Amino acid sequence: MISKANPNGIQVLFDQFCKRSNSSKTSRRTLSIYLQSFKAFNLSLPLTQAQLNSEIVRMRQEGKNPNGINAYIRRLRPFLRFLFENGHLRESLKLKELKCEEKQMRTFSDHIRAILSYKPKTQSEHRLLALLTLLTDTGVRINEALTLTRGSIDFENLLLDVKGKGSKVTTKNSTTCLWRLCLVKTECELHD
Repeated sequence: MISKANPNGIQVLFDQFCKRSNSSKTSRRTLSIYLQSFKAFNLSLPLTQAQLNSEIVRMRQEGKNPNGINAYIRRLRPFLRFLFENGHLRESLKLKELKCEEKQMRTFSDHIRAILSYKPKTQSEHRLLALLTLLTDTGVRINEALTLTRGSIDFENLLLDVKGKGSKVTTKNSTTCLWRLCLVKTECELHD
């Protein structure tokens, strides 16, 4: 609950939070997202755990999507942390996210299957198929794939050392793509 020694309204406290966030170089977009969440919760003094929970129930009864409510919850947490750390709350208030049904992401499985079953005829088609297989199998970015060298590929253990953002090298595991790369490597050596 908000301590009684602080007569400021919840809006004044939120404005203080925004000023502090703005001074720490938080983007305008992030501040507008915080404001949107603050308004969605429709908070008032005294701020209690029961009030936060009842606001979540209200949003659910209004038919708001649980994923959307969870987004509001994640965006309101920094404000609640600010209130506690600055002595405006006697205890830290916790907001638990709602359980949501996990939806399977739709993939382009038919397209990927068509690409992987393609039978290349020329050396350039073999290289293109190897690149596409590498991208779909490991999830590396196109630039990461194009900057691979032979030394960064471990054909025996099916591992890649990929140089990513910030020149950070990560090891990627592979299943089928390195076998295709082996075929391309073998064919390239035969053509050399």
